[in-house]
Amino acid sequence: MNEFIEYGKWARHNPDRLGYPSPWLEMIMRNNVPSEPLSYSITDDRAMMIDKAVCKLAKYSLLQYQIFCMYYLARLSERNIAQMADERILKNKRNRVKIELEKACAFIAGVLEAES
Repeated sequence: MNEFIEYGKWARHNPDRLGYPSPWLEMIMRNNVPSEPLSYSITDDRAMMIDKAVCKLAKYSLLQYQIFCMYYLARLSERNIAQMADERILKNKRNRVKIELEKACAFIAGVLEAES
């Protein structure tokens, strides 16, 4: 089980509990994302801890934050994220998306480790 995937499910079902404003997520959430059953394998407390770490990521790197949210919350593939990306921001887009997503996950994991 990937904790970030479970966090994404939790966040899609609890958008009012997120600790950061996300206007694009609100746009996506307007019945454009098929809903899945309300079962996820993460506690509210753990999801809130990850959410706080995601907030810190947004302050650290807006690009990594956006890629993380597109991948885990909006459920877009790395390929789709790369296709949406601006060439001026992401050179060699597909590899860069993968690298930035890995950095984002490592940042969040580091924040969670430091806080536990």
